[in-house]
Amino acid sequence: ASLQPEVPLVFLCSHQSPLDGPLLSFLLLSQGVGLPRVAVSTRTSPRLRSLLQRLGGIFLPSGLAPSWSERDEGLPGAVLDAYVQEVLRSRQPLVLFLEEPSAFARLAEPARRWLLRLLRALRDGAVPDALLVPVGIAYDLAP
Repeated sequence: ASLQPEVPLVFLCSHQSPLDGPLLSFLLLSQGVGLPRVAVSTRTSPRLRSLLQRLGGIFLPSGLAPSWSERDEGLPGAVLDAYVQEVLRSRQPLVLFLEEPSAFARLAEPARRWLLRLLRALRDGAVPDALLVPVGIAYDLAP
C-alpha cells in the first residue's frame, strides 16, 4: 500500500462513528499511503471539526444548497469542484463517507454531493481514472 499508484486513491467508507475519520487518517498515514483528505459532514461538533481540519478534513460550504445542477451551485460549488480536482491530480488520497453514523443502509446527502464532485472530476478529465477502495470499520466490544 505504500507504493504510490499512478491514479488517485478514493476510499469509500461506511460510517460507524465520528472517530472514523481520524482513525482512518492515522491508519493510512502509518501505512505509508499519506495523509488523506477526508470529506466531512457539516454536522460535526466544533471540537471534532477543528481536529479533522488539522488532519486534512474538507467540508461542504454551509451555504451550498443540495443540487444536482452545475448552474445552481454558484461560486462555492465551482471552488469545491476545483479543489477536489486538484486533490485528485496531486494523487492525494481522498476519503468519502457514504452514510451518516445515525442512518444506516442509505446514501447520505453530503455523500451524494461528494460523489458528484468525484464524477465531475473524472468527466472533465482532471484525472483519467481513480482507484475506488471500499472500507468498513467495525468496533468490537470486549466481553
